[in-house]
Amino acid sequence: MEILTTIINVLIMFFYMIPAYILVKTGKANTDHASTISSILLYITFPAMIINSFQPIEFSYNNLKQLMLFFVVTLILLAISIIICYLILKRKFSEPKYRMLSIASSLGNVGFF
Repeated sequence: MEILTTIINVLIMFFYMIPAYILVKTGKANTDHASTISSILLYITFPAMIINSFQPIEFSYNNLKQLMLFFVVTLILLAISIIICYLILKRKFSEPKYRMLSIASSLGNVGFF
């Protein structure tokens, strides 16, 4: 059932992009406006979708406990991932490029999950 929610949210984001595509193809907007449209999607639409997805959930301490457990486990796994990347790139860690690579490899773009 949860995969259906993910698929629906991805489709909603896709449908939000359709007006922008039509505006660019008809010449009403140019590619300079793409950053504005993506900013609207990222900073307004996506948070609204997240808030909307939590509305049907009844509050319970069990749900809160599971949410906190998920947060802690995710934080620990993220820290382990960064440490592993640091150990692999330790010799070259003085260069900013490799520091960025270690962080970027740990922080994937998984916001739609």
